[in-house]
Amino acid sequence: YCVKFHPRDPNMLLSSGWDDTVHVWDIRAGCSVKKWDGPHVCADSLDIFEDIVLTGSWREREGLQVWDLASGKLLKTIDFHRKDKQDSETDHIYGAAFSMDGDLIAAGGSFTPETRIFDVRNNFRRIDKMRTKAKGVYSVTFSNSGRNLASGSQAGKVSILDMMPEIEEDDSLQTKAGETGVSLK
Repeated sequence: YCVKFHPRDPNMLLSSGWDDTVHVWDIRAGCSVKKWDGPHVCADSLDIFEDIVLTGSWREREGLQVWDLASGKLLKTIDFHRKDKQDSETDHIYGAAFSMDGDLIAAGGSFTPETRIFDVRNNFRRIDKMRTKAKGVYSVTFSNSGRNLASGSQAGKVSILDMMPEIEEDDSLQTKAGETGVSLK
């Protein structure tokens, strides 16, 4: 299950879970004011940017989707895998999030040892990935500055990707390919 406040409306809360629905709540009324069917959210895989809702579902296919908040209509199913995906690859998404500026989406799941990054402004094209040392990504988040992406894995470890490695803030954390040497447990 997951809940998220709307970033611009402190009275609006979204929730989703195993019941395959998204609810929009007005906390002043104390009830759900809108609902739509679709995503099977099992963890921290519900997010909102402006009036676009992102869901990550724990299912084999069509696990990463964006929805229109006003109508509840599905806008797009994002291909979590490349076009040459293997039949054995499944989505099973546990973590999904927008970057703070809404330009990127990060998502990861239980059967993939990586967080995948998608370019929202370029038709949700997959542009990068961050490998983890353990199978399964259970949570993802972007830093407020947009510089770092973090993911939490099945092994209880946190991986951090520097999204702007050409800008050096602290040389002691820089390694090749933009990944920091940080591994938290």
